[in-house]
Formats: sequence, structure tokens, C-alpha cells
Amino acid sequence: MPPQTIKIIDKWLGRPICFLLTVWRYFFTFTGLEKRTTPPRKILFIKLIEQGATVLAYSAIKRAVDLVGKENVFFCVFKGNNSILEIINIIPHENILIIRQGNIITFLDDVLQLLITVRSKGIDSTVDMEFFSRASVLLAYLSGATNRTGFHRFTSELPYRGDLLTHRLAYSPYLHTAKAYYLLVEALTSDPKETPMIKIPYKNIIPEVPRFVPDDYEMRTLMNTFPLSIGGEPKRPIILLNPNASDMLPLRKWPAENFVEIALRLLNQYK
Repeated sequence: MPPQTIKIIDKWLGRPICFLLTVWRYFFTFTGLEKRTTPPRKILFIKLIEQGATVLAYSAIKRAVDLVGKENVFFCVFKGNNSILEIINIIPHENILIIRQGNIITFLDDVLQLLITVRSKGIDSTVDMEFFSRASVLLAYLSGATNRTGFHRFTSELPYRGDLLTHRLAYSPYLHTAKAYYLLVEALTSDPKETPMIKIPYKNIIPEVPRFVPDDYEMRTLMNTFPLSIGGEPKRPIILLNPNASDMLPLRKWPAENFVEIALRLLNQYK
């Protein structure tokens, strides 16, 4: 499905579903049937789009691994955005749960299979990494997880996502995303009655940056490509520029002439 179609579905279908499920949740809370939160044992990250955001979540994922063990950390992502998880290599391959978005039939089928898998594996905690979309918070609630951490709008002028989370954090555009993701995981260890969460010094959080270490096959493939493009063996260092950006966020696209400028500067520095 095109990005614009996903946005339309999220807005016009996601909003009323969030409202109806919030009413449903209030009924269960009022009657005492809402499940009580427990210490996390198995954690599912939900980040459907943006591979770059997954890189920023590296420290948060490591924190989750420290809490429950590598084999108990899972990640839900759209097909095509899962390759970055393979590169980071911090979550077991079999724990990466993929949703295809080619058409509505495969999408709904994968969502159903996801919910079945989450419940069958006994995943009790979800980390909703989205800021504004509603699909992720709906998946978190429908998963049946006891602990559901994510961003809540409170009094801010942000899109309505209902009240489906147990651990609610206030979104701040002034806080680095890597630290915000880390706090989402840290909130799972805190009392959900804190609102908004989480009240710890964020300045003490020093995010880690994952490093890509190519294997021999990848290096051979790269080196074999150069003679065809530049007519000879390249000199070191090798610098790769990727001017591509997702159509989901065109605001982030850097002008092409800026890539030309930085390439010229690099050539000037590295003869």
C-alpha cells in the first residue's frame, strides 16, 4: 500500500477504533477485569516503519535484552524495514515478526497471525515506538500484553490515540529520540501510576550507536563493483553516500545539491 493510503486508513479508521477500544477498556477497568501489570518477562517492540528510527532504538533494545534476555525480545515491523534489524544483529532472526503491507488482504492476515503468535508465546509487554500513528497502539492493546508502554498526548495538540496504554509517557520534541526510546523501556520497570512517566534524569542516558561490520562476502561484492564504476581499485577510505529518503517523511529529504557539496568537500579532504 502507498504511504498516503496508510495515512488515510490510520486517520479515518484508526481513530474511531481507538475510541471504541478505549471505552471497552474503561468498562473492564471499572468492573475490575483489567489485568494488573507485572514485571516484564517477554518484550515486543512495535515499529512498523522507518529503519532509521530502529537504529536510534539500539540502546533501548539493549536495555530490554538486559531486562529479560535476548531470546525474550521481539520486534514487529513492516516487510522491507526488517533488514536493518538483521544488520544490527541484536534480536534473534526468529523473533522478528513481519507484517506485509502489499494489499489489505495480506496485511490483515499478517496482523491476525501476529496477534496469535504474540499470545501463544506469552509476550506480556509491548513497547510502542510510534509517536503519532494509531496502528501500533492498536496492535499493542489487541496483543493482550499486560504492560503496554508508549507515548500519550495528555494535553498536547497531538493526534488522538485513545487511552490504551498502561505506562504512558509524554512526548517531547526537545528530547533526543534515542533517549525517548530508552525511557519507553525503562518505564516498564516503574510504577504505571506515575503520570506522565518517567521521572528519572534523562541527561544520564548516553545512547549507544550500533556499528555495521561487513562480512567477507559483502566486502568482496563491494570491491568487485568498483572496477566497473571507476575503472580501477579504489583508494581508502571508502565513503558511501545514500541520497535516498522515504516518501513517508519528505520533510527529511536533503536537497540533491547538498549531497554534491558534501561529496566535493570529502574529495577535497581525502585526495
